[in-house]
Amino acid sequence: MPKVFECKMCGECCKGQGGIRTTLEEIEQMAKYLKMDKARFMADFVRRENGFYYIKEKERDGQLVCVFLQDNGGCAVHPCKPLPCKLWPYWKGILSSEIDWRALMDVCKGFNPKVSFEEFVKEGMKEREKILGNRQDERRYL
Repeated sequence: MPKVFECKMCGECCKGQGGIRTTLEEIEQMAKYLKMDKARFMADFVRRENGFYYIKEKERDGQLVCVFLQDNGGCAVHPCKPLPCKLWPYWKGILSSEIDWRALMDVCKGFNPKVSFEEFVKEGMKEREKILGNRQDERRYL
């Protein structure tokens, strides 16, 4: 079976506002990875909104992008990135909407246009199982 999705490290999924919701556990992991004090990490890279923590954005070329997006399209915290990033593009909303899946194909070059939506969903469920196991996450949209 052809690969359904293969990240091209283009950084397109890291662009825009809305932010990546993160948890204190993930914040601690990222701070440790960057060899930073948790308080300093939070001050530099996290914003709090409506009781939740989000990764900050920065402006690049007139556009908001994730603060960890590097110029080469890579992620500065890739080994310990937050769960929303690990699960991309296998979020519940994308797996349940062929329309959204098709729209994302125009933006993200990692999608294989030769596979069906059903193949994408099947692969997505396997990937989610590998990443999540039986664990439930407080971020219901994932």
